[in-house]
Amino acid sequence: MDPTVDTAAETTPVFPWQMPLWTRLGEARRRDRLAHAYLLAGPPGVGKRVLAWRIAASVLCRSPLADDRACGQCPDCRLLEAGTHPDCAVVEPESGKAQISIEAVRELGADLTQTAHQGGMRVALIVPAEAMTPQSANSLLKTLEEPHGRVLLILISDRPLAVLPTLRSRCQRLDCPAPSQDVLRGWLRQEYPDERRLLRALTLAGGAPLHTRSYLDDAEVQRLDRLAQDSLLVMTGTADPLAVAARWATGESPDLLGLWMVRLAEEMARLRILGHGPPPVLLDLDTRTLQRMLARADNEDVLAYGAFARQARLWLVQGAAQRQGLLESLLIPLAAGLHAFRAQNPGRTGLPRETTS
Repeated sequence: MDPTVDTAAETTPVFPWQMPLWTRLGEARRRDRLAHAYLLAGPPGVGKRVLAWRIAASVLCRSPLADDRACGQCPDCRLLEAGTHPDCAVVEPESGKAQISIEAVRELGADLTQTAHQGGMRVALIVPAEAMTPQSANSLLKTLEEPHGRVLLILISDRPLAVLPTLRSRCQRLDCPAPSQDVLRGWLRQEYPDERRLLRALTLAGGAPLHTRSYLDDAEVQRLDRLAQDSLLVMTGTADPLAVAARWATGESPDLLGLWMVRLAEEMARLRILGHGPPPVLLDLDTRTLQRMLARADNEDVLAYGAFARQARLWLVQGAAQRQGLLESLLIPLAAGLHAFRAQNPGRTGLPRETTS
């Protein structure tokens, strides 16, 4: 899922990688040819929810701008920004739950049969669409098959193939791919000119623009700097991996720790196996220094460590193993340059399932 959207986002400039879609939707609206239901599909962090919110704001706005963005000033825009617009609904899982309830979808269906309070359109966002149970999805089918009046449904999904096929077939699909590296770097570079930090954020986020931007926040930069320094100290034998694991276990996000270790393992595998390439992004090292640190490990060791890091990330996020012990299992091999890791790989037999510390 995309990061939480500020309700004022509908008046800010459209993301450059979304301009083709935005132009296409604007032309459809001016010709009164908007579909009654859209499925916005794409990987996490590309701005699908932002785009959906822009669409909703545009069709509800009484005086949209020349580029089809909402004006931000009319009564409808003010109601939407306040989160109190009576003709805009957002259906998502309740707090602490993974699925959208059938009751929520039935309530939405009943609401959409009513005349719009403001005399315009009624808009509903369903996010994530794959969170609907088969029962709730079937309940939505009637609304999709027999839309009442001026209704616009926008389904948002990171995993469109997990959406019920009968729902997909009744929506016009809009693919929202990640932008190219050139487009993304151009978008970020003016605001974030530090090239090293930008490369690190891009590496961590895997090219997802909104996630990349979140890693460039000042507080996140400081956290990442600490992780980089601790990792380097462990790898050079300057810091005790047990002490670092203890500090990380109580002071850092399990999700960030898991992602950091996976991306670090990927960098080590690339440099160790290929033997060349750009310098490491996550650590303040040159390529040859990192290769020397891994000189005693063979390719199988490095690949096994990468597989374990990916499994450990899942365990960290799920709380399926004692956090400090799991971090120790990740950091101790770094101090040994991953030497003989495949023979010691704790992922082969599994770690004890315990509550996260």
